[in-house]
Amino acid sequence: MTARSTLPTDRWLPFAAIWMLGLALYCLTAQARATPAIAEVAGAEDVIVFVRQGCPRCEEAKGFLLRLQERRPGLSISILDVLQRPNRERLDALAVEHGITNPGVPSFYLRG
Repeated sequence: MTARSTLPTDRWLPFAAIWMLGLALYCLTAQARATPAIAEVAGAEDVIVFVRQGCPRCEEAKGFLLRLQERRPGLSISILDVLQRPNRERLDALAVEHGITNPGVPSFYLRG
């Protein structure tokens, strides 16, 4: 019989990340203003999510955000595909601004 580690495994990390995002978004929505539903263009969003087509974790995040949007209609969310050059450039600029190297997807930017 082999000993099992008591440390979290990689399979729990996506759930923990989504839970933490949900908690952050819950706190953020306390001051949410009336805005359009999930947008595909950038503006004065509460949350910007950078995704890549074909990314399974990005699909999970988008599903979570759609459910969150239903519960918090005042929350403005933009989902931007990094395969489109302007979106990738925006992600890179935000990463540089916040001292992040090699940002992956999904990446979340919370206003405030």
